[in-house]
Amino acid sequence: MGFLSISARIAFVALVLLSHPAGGQTFLCTPEVAGQLSCQASRQCECRFFTENKMKGTPAGYRWDCNILRGRCGPEIPATIHPYYGPCPLRSVSTGKPPLSSKTSRTTAPIKPTIPPST
Repeated sequence: MGFLSISARIAFVALVLLSHPAGGQTFLCTPEVAGQLSCQASRQCECRFFTENKMKGTPAGYRWDCNILRGRCGPEIPATIHPYYGPCPLRSVSTGKPPLSSKTSRTTAPIKPTIPPST
């Protein structure tokens, strides 16, 4: 951190100190609290038992289930703070081909079904 100014270092330390949860306490997921809900990192987590997963290398035991399918909690987080006023991304992609329009006439021969000879 030798390249940061003193004010940047102070801001970094303040950010780290303020990012801890209120009270600084999180409780463990144990059989006694199984089924309890907790708000962690703006995600609603549930304490539950997980079976052993040899693919991931995790042992069986009680852990917090905070997967992406669980609901959010805490303050609302906006998707973005600035609206996008640019062109539609699909229209800005160039394929090198002329755009399709309903005025373009295309002549195609009708498809004739072929019936295989019976054996």
